[in-house]
Amino acid sequence: MIFYAYCAISIVVTVLNKRKIDRNIYHILAAFPILAVLVILVQQRYPNVILSGSAATCALLIIYLHLQNKQISMDYLINVPNRKEFFNMLGLMIKKLPEKQFILVVVSLRDFHQVNNTCGQQKGDELLLCKINA
Repeated sequence: MIFYAYCAISIVVTVLNKRKIDRNIYHILAAFPILAVLVILVQQRYPNVILSGSAATCALLIIYLHLQNKQISMDYLINVPNRKEFFNMLGLMIKKLPEKQFILVVVSLRDFHQVNNTCGQQKGDELLLCKINA
């Protein structure tokens, strides 16, 4: 019963915090308790089949891989795609809408490390996030 209560609370907390959670992670967090309940029900119906550990391991692996993939393709500080991901997205957009015209603006922050060296990394991060207090 404790497990079922935990799953119900997990779903409620996830739904209440939907706006604060990344959309893909929200889907994972909402689906995991449901999947876990189904696995436990199968486990109770067929006690000679061991599924609980396998299902939990697979679910954690899926969550880990999703988060790792996001770290690889997104800048952790300003939450925008990195160069490789940007070019992938641009290529997909051109393939999907070849007749659509658009303007591409490139802002280069070459030698930005000098800002970090001069003012410190925290101030450099604040500058990138536009959180400098005048």
